[in-house]
Amino acid sequence: MGHAEGDRTAHLWAARSLLLLGEQPDLNTIEALRVDLSPGIPEALRDVVVRFWVRCAHQAQPGTDVRWLIEGLLREGERPDVTDEHATVMAALRREGLTAGEPVDAGTWNEQGWGTYSVVEVENARIWLSDLTRYALIPDPEDESTELWLPRIQRALQSVGWTFLEEQMRRVLFPGLKIYFFGRDKVLPLHKLLFYYQD
Repeated sequence: MGHAEGDRTAHLWAARSLLLLGEQPDLNTIEALRVDLSPGIPEALRDVVVRFWVRCAHQAQPGTDVRWLIEGLLREGERPDVTDEHATVMAALRREGLTAGEPVDAGTWNEQGWGTYSVVEVENARIWLSDLTRYALIPDPEDESTELWLPRIQRALQSVGWTFLEEQMRRVLFPGLKIYFFGRDKVLPLHKLLFYYQD
């Protein structure tokens, strides 16, 4: 690390310390304060990830880029939670003529641990509903039974403002944001952050 980069890092940590004390440091003097993400990630999804993992759940692990820690302190709002909307999704699936079981949270489904999604069996397919935001995921996209029901499931989701997380967004990483994941602190792709499970 060069001298200039060392000064910048020290400045960032000092700014975080002041924010923790309730002070308002001048952040305009810090270059590249915001961690860049791949194009195509809506700001609303960035907000959900930072508010949950950094601001509210305090799950950012040692080694996380301090800029994420600062962003977490600057974000406003409560812990993201859309589980009260799962019932609306279930009603939409049934209006579409689909047989759907009740959502089961990830910890209960796996008989241990915790997660940020709920599992729903639809006909002979399975989908995950995020607990954090209005996105769903197909855990096994190669499954033929899921492919058969997909258009109707998608139509039901869209009717109530939900959708499947697009493939090009699934693999996008949040650089420098380290989360504990099965024994290691890792930088996780977006789909792991929205549909997280840890035993």
